Amino acid sequence: MSFVECLFNLIEDPSTDDWIHWCWGGKAFRFKSLQKLFEHRDLLNSRATCVYSLNKNLNDYSIIRRSDNRKRPDTSDMYGGWEIFEHEYLLQGRRDLVVN
Repeated sequence: MSFVECLFNLIEDPSTDDWIHWCWGGKAFRFKSLQKLFEHRDLLNSRATCVYSLNKNLNDYSIIRRSDNRKRPDTSDMYGGWEIFEHEYLLQGRRDLVVN
């Protein structure tokens, strides 16, 4: 399973909504905790085991960062606040588009 397929599954999973979920009407996703993201084995198997690798994977798939709160850290999360990303083929409920 590719990085983007694993990522899509995490975003679609209702049990992860407290730290990664759809926003902007299902046209983007936001996440709060890199630590939680790295805890998922499927994503780790896709070589996204550090911030650099995660950013590289996001860039490789042309997933665009729309907000960046890394410079405004949230005291409840050592990795910072909410960040929003989007891609034209990464849409809520559209697993069929992920292969694009």
